[in-house]
Amino acid sequence: MSRRERVVVTGVGIFCSLGSNKRQVWLNMLGKKSGIKKVSRFSCALLSSQLGAEIEGHYASPELEKYNLCVQYAAIAAQQALEDSGFVLDRTNADKIGISLGTCNGGLDSFEKPKKMVNIDKEASTTFPLFQQADYLAEYLKIAGPVMTNSTACAASGNALGFAYELVAGGYVEAVLAGGSDSLAESVFAGFNILRALSPQPCAPFGSPYGLNLGEGSAFVLVEPLGRALQRGAFIYAELCGYGLSQDAYHATTPHPEGDGIAQAVSFALKNSGITPEQIEYVNVHGTGTEANDSAELKGLRKSLGSQHFSQVSMSSSKPYFGHTLGAAAIIEYVATLIALQNERLPATLHVAELRAGCRGVNLIKEETVKATTRFFLCSNAGFGGHNSAVVSLNWLPSKENKDFANGEGKLYRLGDPARRVGVMGLGMANQYGCLRGSIQKLLTVKQPLSEESARKQVKQYIKTFYSRRMNILTQYTLASVHLALADAGLTVTEENATEIALIYGTAYGSLQSFTKYLAAVFEKGPLFASALYFPDTVHNSTPGKVATKLGIKGYGSTMSTGGNEGLMTLFWGYEAIRNNYQPYCLVGAGEESSRLMQELNSVLGLDKSRFPLTEGSCFMVLADLEEAKEEKQRFYAELKGFGFSFSGTRIDDHGERYKKAIEMALQRAQTTAGEVDFVYYNDAGFNEQSKVEQQTLAAVFANKAIPVQSVNHLFGYTFSASSLYHLYMAVDLLLLRDDWEQGVVVSSSYNRSNVAVVIGKVKDNYTFRRGEV
Repeated sequence: MSRRERVVVTGVGIFCSLGSNKRQVWLNMLGKKSGIKKVSRFSCALLSSQLGAEIEGHYASPELEKYNLCVQYAAIAAQQALEDSGFVLDRTNADKIGISLGTCNGGLDSFEKPKKMVNIDKEASTTFPLFQQADYLAEYLKIAGPVMTNSTACAASGNALGFAYELVAGGYVEAVLAGGSDSLAESVFAGFNILRALSPQPCAPFGSPYGLNLGEGSAFVLVEPLGRALQRGAFIYAELCGYGLSQDAYHATTPHPEGDGIAQAVSFALKNSGITPEQIEYVNVHGTGTEANDSAELKGLRKSLGSQHFSQVSMSSSKPYFGHTLGAAAIIEYVATLIALQNERLPATLHVAELRAGCRGVNLIKEETVKATTRFFLCSNAGFGGHNSAVVSLNWLPSKENKDFANGEGKLYRLGDPARRVGVMGLGMANQYGCLRGSIQKLLTVKQPLSEESARKQVKQYIKTFYSRRMNILTQYTLASVHLALADAGLTVTEENATEIALIYGTAYGSLQSFTKYLAAVFEKGPLFASALYFPDTVHNSTPGKVATKLGIKGYGSTMSTGGNEGLMTLFWGYEAIRNNYQPYCLVGAGEESSRLMQELNSVLGLDKSRFPLTEGSCFMVLADLEEAKEEKQRFYAELKGFGFSFSGTRIDDHGERYKKAIEMALQRAQTTAGEVDFVYYNDAGFNEQSKVEQQTLAAVFANKAIPVQSVNHLFGYTFSASSLYHLYMAVDLLLLRDDWEQGVVVSSSYNRSNVAVVIGKVKDNYTFRRGEV
């Protein structure tokens, strides 16, 4: 049996329109107050609604002034969560705590102020990329553990909570600050306005009139292992029992009308938690107030909970309190639920006089919080791109009953099935070499790179049966590499296995092509000229959402942004999803597209100083359960054996030691040593000072054995999010070809020097191996 740490919440923090801390928020919830009011930060006079849940009277402290509002809000809430938990953060344990942040807009509010898409403003642009949000927060709090920004639209902070759960349950860290943050942005208002989703009145989920109000703010929780929390005498709010993710594979902005994706996410969460639907006593629903979302969500919950229990379980939407805070919605609503439960109450759904057609038959808590002692509760969220998240938790009451929960039998950890072995089963890439799959070592010695135009034409030709008009370049590259990896693995997506295949994606920038077209119209002509066609593509997860829709993939789905380590971060999450029996197969990968805005952002960030050319493309892999695939006579390139993380931040003098820690953690978790490693592939970003430190560190770590240490960016260029996975692609391919090599290390460092390392090994019991075809 495998052992997993039980994960508990020991600290909460919240900063939003309803209050600047948990006490203010609770008193306002209890007093039936709403944070929704007329927006004053920018004019909404021409739009269908002027209402939003805006934070008023906020002034940043001197140490936070240099950051955008997204980071400022996050820093306030995260600091509150730390203080509330009693967790003392200092230099001795900084590398033992991580950050998992969800956001939809990042620094968009700063970027849109100059209203320019060319010759962009440096100060406004530096903080714009989504990956900067978590990295800046780590820098501010002086955290040196794993750092990740999740960008799965309105389900982002639910995904971030799931990622934090994996880090703690897997024993990678002692604690994680998991949360979300978003600020109001004029261009986002314009987008929801053009979709006719805004309500001119305070929103009334499941009631009338339908429509949503946008909001802003941040919330964080500190999660840690149960044993450690009890040892230090921490107050425990709740236990994270499990989570589920899914993809609708239906539409860019509209949920599946029958709620299939939501039902799947909830079913996954229940299964992974080890509890039955009947044990759920309360559901905090996404409940945006829009016509399509509300009815679809209720249908999905009815399917997953069962019709009878669905009609009895208490439910409410928190959005009438906070507005729709987009990437922060899931965690703000989760924290609001925790606050209410500590006061033995359940949150209300304000502004609802009666339920509208299509939303009846639900036990909705209206207007006032209700007295209740609740044990198991569920939080459900959904986002553009068809991505859904669900989290099951146990309200931690002072009773023996809780300590004996869910296979723990009174222990400080949970017992489950034996951990699965995870292997790389399929490889695919689409870039300046065209469309490639399988073993490519020999091919690259003779094949010359194509021009950008020729490569794009080849990719478009390859996906011609899936191509649709105006499909952006990033989606084309990603669709091609996903299809290539599936073909190399011999895996066909069918209705029978669609929910058994995960798709976890990484991109630093998303589709800047679509983003530019959308913002240019808003900046030049005004908010009424926002494009309903391009607005959905402004969220990073629109690309994997489209790929999932084209190919029918409905399993776990998430999108990450790390500023250079996206490929290896998706690999880690896919590894944990299979290792812990969430999914038998997982597609992991990353991609970027070239555009003028990308070139300008690269210049602002200094990425154009790399000695490697900055390129576009995508790379994907199929991961699978080695034992299950063995029964189906599948073949593998390599086995994933262990991961390690660290965060160096902007200080180059700390980078060598932190870089080394990531490698040492990966080796330790793989139960091996540096002396047993046969080769190293490292993702060299091409910056002289950083490259020198990394080369010296690698030479020192592997000093007792003369082994090849190399980068492949001279072949592929620096493809920001995909480069780390290019290195793994070449490493697993080479490991298979070299009979004398048993295992290797792949390591990567991001723009802000977040470090990820992975140990790979030869699959000695490789069953019926057949070479992939080019």
